[in-house]
Amino acid sequence: MVLGNNEWIGMAVNKRLVTNIASMTLWQVGNYLVPLLTYPFLTRVLDVRGYGQFTFSFGIIAYFVLITDWGFGMSASAEVAQNRDDPARISEIFWGTMATKLMLAVGCIVVLGILTLVVPDLGIIAPILFAASGLIIANLITVFWCLQGLEQLGFFAVIALVCRVLVVPATFLLVHGPADVWIAALVQAAGALLAGIASLELLRRQRIIGTPVFTNVTIVSRMKSSWHLFLAAASANLYTTTNIVVVGTLLGPVAAGIYTAADRLRAAAQNVIQPISQAAYPRSCRLMAESPERAMQFARKILAAQASITVLVTTALFFGAPLIIHILAGPRYAASVAVLQILALSPLLVGISDTLGVQVMLPLGLRKSFSQIRLWAGLFNVAMVVALTLWLGVWGTAIGTIIAELYILGAMTVAVRRRNFRFFPPRPARPVAAEV
Repeated sequence: MVLGNNEWIGMAVNKRLVTNIASMTLWQVGNYLVPLLTYPFLTRVLDVRGYGQFTFSFGIIAYFVLITDWGFGMSASAEVAQNRDDPARISEIFWGTMATKLMLAVGCIVVLGILTLVVPDLGIIAPILFAASGLIIANLITVFWCLQGLEQLGFFAVIALVCRVLVVPATFLLVHGPADVWIAALVQAAGALLAGIASLELLRRQRIIGTPVFTNVTIVSRMKSSWHLFLAAASANLYTTTNIVVVGTLLGPVAAGIYTAADRLRAAAQNVIQPISQAAYPRSCRLMAESPERAMQFARKILAAQASITVLVTTALFFGAPLIIHILAGPRYAASVAVLQILALSPLLVGISDTLGVQVMLPLGLRKSFSQIRLWAGLFNVAMVVALTLWLGVWGTAIGTIIAELYILGAMTVAVRRRNFRFFPPRPARPVAAEV
């Protein structure tokens, strides 16, 4: 059988997608699963209070990482994917994005320094915060978004995984007790910095990035173009990382340790779908521009994959919570079991809403609606979580997270239907029997 040009092109495209999903899997293993290797060690060696300070500090730094990223992880990646055959345009996108991120990163570090001077509670953990602030620099120099748009993630994913794995023995060797919390934070940041340096080198070898060219107008333009995605990410932060900060602020570092012990496991399990989602996103953008019907068919396949995986994840987390917490966190975190069981529903809800939002709404150009849904969910979550945390403790924090995820799923379903896009095709009409 001789294959035509279209068949060969289709096979090549599918092979590239599978390769990128595998690459994204390695990237996510490095980001979320490898840290689980140090999780049992840190929860025990740092003790509940020290682990709470550790996670609370990274919760604060997450805000600054979010600002530095400014939604470029998705917007710039999509632009690169759409201009993959135009090296001059890719170079322009790259330098405009990097200049904007540099400006934001410098501002974030300055603000962080001021906060540690004027806020006593942050001044106490200043060494931990500044050690963790390496993540701000790592986010600046990691050009993962450009490699993703080029669909050239393979080698970088392997190198990034190696950099993350090196964090494990370094943590075991250098962290010996609660007084070493800042060292634990510094080691975590160092792994991300090494991966960022590697990404820059790999992109340089692509030989498509030319001389830096950008202006103040370029920076303002790029910030405006990614504003809605930044708002969406910031809103998501309002019902994820912010919850850790709320618990630490209202209930103290011990409660923060209890809540985060469960939330870290939830996040690691939930992010098993991210390789599929992130690798599929550039393809969804291209398909939506070419044929909305083909894009919807592709989105249905992504939904089937993510829903199948997250059903298993949710079931495993709920029923396995007592054993998982006991083995990974230790007996001092028994209170984390109920928190993990509540949060277990999150992977399933996110697996479905992620497909609607990332694979359908964003490729359709519904960035504003996407960000508004996330924003309202985040604001509602903050108000609700503060009240529920004061009333029910860490249980209330977890319940608030699930309610926010339910709202997002419902709102995104409505938004897609309003555009007359049927995520599931209508059933064919039954044939009418002829009259005798």
